[in-house]
Amino acid sequence: MHESLHRDPRDVVWNMLANPDYALEMDPQPYREFATETDEHQWQDFMSGNWAWNQADKISDDPDTHSSTFVPVILGSDKTTVSVATGQNDYYPLYASIRNVRNNVHRAHRNAVAVIGFLAMPKTTKQHAKTANFHNFRRQLFHSSLSYILKNLKPAMMKPEIARFGDGHYRCVIYGLGPYIANYEEQVLLVCIVKNWCAKCLLYRKSLDDDSLQRSRTHTEALIEECNHLALWDEFGIAAQLVPFTNDFPRTDIHELIAPDLLHQIIKGAFKVLRRMSRADWDDLTVTITTVISRAESPRSASTEEQKLRTFAEANDDSGLQAEGVSSPSEGTDLMSSR
Repeated sequence: MHESLHRDPRDVVWNMLANPDYALEMDPQPYREFATETDEHQWQDFMSGNWAWNQADKISDDPDTHSSTFVPVILGSDKTTVSVATGQNDYYPLYASIRNVRNNVHRAHRNAVAVIGFLAMPKTTKQHAKTANFHNFRRQLFHSSLSYILKNLKPAMMKPEIARFGDGHYRCVIYGLGPYIANYEEQVLLVCIVKNWCAKCLLYRKSLDDDSLQRSRTHTEALIEECNHLALWDEFGIAAQLVPFTNDFPRTDIHELIAPDLLHQIIKGAFKVLRRMSRADWDDLTVTITTVISRAESPRSASTEEQKLRTFAEANDDSGLQAEGVSSPSEGTDLMSSR
């Protein structure tokens, strides 16, 4: 028997909606803004994006949910190891938030993100730890746990309920599962794919520059109907024996909800590439970025940014440190692909 600890996510969402500190920092409906001069789409907070807009369209098409306030619930999880004097403890926290709250509230750490549970981490003997059956069991337990923890949100995903907001008004709300923030290892787990395959498209790690179809729930289910499990594993990177937790909820496609992990997949990935660049490449990059900046900013601003880039380029040269016996900084977490 494996136990996961959790709070009722519905209560957590209600508390966030009713928080008076967010009264003037929430968007009750999706919106689109365009620049007056260029007519370019302006992206800022979550509700200004296309995904929220498209979800609202689906909600408005249903007579039972028409005119309801859409409340996207975003999730995130990250297995964590905590070392203490008595040994090593592992935790698997699950986080939740609502994306009606604007970005500045999240950046200010004003309790807009909450821990709603700790997921189970099953263990077994060394004899069975690396078997396919145990791996599949562990992965499916992850999805079953998420489905169970989030089950109290499901009724109001199909039929609106009344909730109090921080401004004192009551609104009919309809919930929806929003983006899931995870590193690549957990993306593999969430999307039910084979490691080293892309979580967003049908490509293997060594072919990521090729053209490919995007993964989708409809396409995956069609492949499962037509192909055997071995072909799905080898040719499409699909673990067909697993069922993602999103299949238990309306208007959800796990392939659409996967959000990139900025730290591991973009920031550390960018630094890994930058550290391998030659001095000539650095000079070319500096000129290119400075040219782009100068088109949008004043000459003084561009000069400042150029100086910052040159300073960073010089700081990146750690040959002097290594000569003194100081090791270079770690390249960070391994990525699915590094080119």
